[in-house]
Amino acid sequence: MRPKAVRKWGFEADFAYGPPQAFYAVGEAPQAGRLYVDRFGREREDTYLMRGSKRELVMIDIWDVVAGRYYALSPTDKKVLWEDPIDSQIGRGGLGVSLPGIMTFSLSRHALPKRRGIGTKQIESLTCQGAIIEEGVQGYPSCVIECWYAKAIAYVVQVSATWTVSADNKVETTFQLSKFRLWEPEPKLFQIPADYKPAKLDPIKN
Repeated sequence: MRPKAVRKWGFEADFAYGPPQAFYAVGEAPQAGRLYVDRFGREREDTYLMRGSKRELVMIDIWDVVAGRYYALSPTDKKVLWEDPIDSQIGRGGLGVSLPGIMTFSLSRHALPKRRGIGTKQIESLTCQGAIIEEGVQGYPSCVIECWYAKAIAYVVQVSATWTVSADNKVETTFQLSKFRLWEPEPKLFQIPADYKPAKLDPIKN
């Protein structure tokens, strides 16, 4: 049976979580890479480590909602690090908007939050609808999240969160998609390459 399309177009885009200083301060590196999403809801994230002007592919995560499987792949040694079933009706988990080590909120990647609307704006070639979320506004830490969603690709493309940690200390964290290409990614992008082998995990010793 052919899978049912859940969006009008597939697409690919660069993704980035940042800014770096908000994450380095607590020992976590920012993530950046390339995201692939097809019309049927399958997703793939290629995560890169930046070394000066060069980038190294260090992780591939695949959410195949058609097959109901999640895969974590290590491209450096061509290993399947992890394979797990997922609910095809739910698919990939939410977008974690966090101040590392302090607070985390989970937003749907595939819908605009049902909060106070703030109109529309263009992000590159996409018309996006906006919403504001306010959490913990009566004390510290508190957070104001601005979220922008593109109906054309059924995906959140920009999030900025301003965290008020104390009266004189604010931190901003962001999620951003950019350099969009609207097309249907090849099905093989969401499959384990034939030359990848299961990783051998050492047993835990007491």
